[in-house]
Amino acid sequence: MGAVTHVAIPPTVFPMHIKPRNADMVHMEKTRELVWSRSIESDDETYLLFLYREDFSVVFPHMIRYTLLLQDKNEIIAVFRTNNYEYSPTVPLDAESSAHRVAEEWASSLQKDPVAFLASIQVHMRKAPSREHSTVVVIQGSPRSDGNSSIMAQWVSDAAREAGETVSVIFPDDLDIHHCIGCYRCFNTGTCTFDDDMGDVISAIQHSSLLVVCSPVYTNTVPGSLKILIDRCQAYQAAIVLVGRLKGPRGLI
Repeated sequence: MGAVTHVAIPPTVFPMHIKPRNADMVHMEKTRELVWSRSIESDDETYLLFLYREDFSVVFPHMIRYTLLLQDKNEIIAVFRTNNYEYSPTVPLDAESSAHRVAEEWASSLQKDPVAFLASIQVHMRKAPSREHSTVVVIQGSPRSDGNSSIMAQWVSDAAREAGETVSVIFPDDLDIHHCIGCYRCFNTGTCTFDDDMGDVISAIQHSSLLVVCSPVYTNTVPGSLKILIDRCQAYQAAIVLVGRLKGPRGLI
């Protein structure tokens, strides 16, 4: 086993280019460095492992992400990612040591039994969003179906349809949405660890041209179900950051 100094990495693995101070695009230019690499010869096949350290400080203060790539001569076989925001102060682990531990484990497994190891790598495929996309998305944030928020949501829906737009009304109180636990794993993949109704909500928001949020003020803040939905949009923010997606027009209603 020896060190590998270079390999061509497909642009889809590191699509992020972020430049701070650019108001129209989240376009990060991060510091990325190769911190560990290994070439493994096993069963007449050459496997390459690369561990990169990425500086995400323009997203969150001192955020560091580690990306481990496993590839053969033709393609990337597996990717492991972790970032330092995942680890709380009371946990005796950190992102750097965890990334190196996984790298060594993969190297050892490939050396001993590559067939068994590659078979053990499972790719979790999430179901495609079932909600049809509309140009206007209205989030009716009140648990009351007959209150002022409901009336306002109906006004918006009627006006949008009269203007020839398609409309989707989302009721957070009727959805299965787990609360955000602040694990920051969405900054590894751009998706949340919880596979629930929020995936459909984010897809609807992503494909809309107008988002309207109706909220009551009887508690001087938003209701709990709406707050959970807003918090879970952290994963949407992570996805935008990671792919360098152009932001659309912004407004507040």
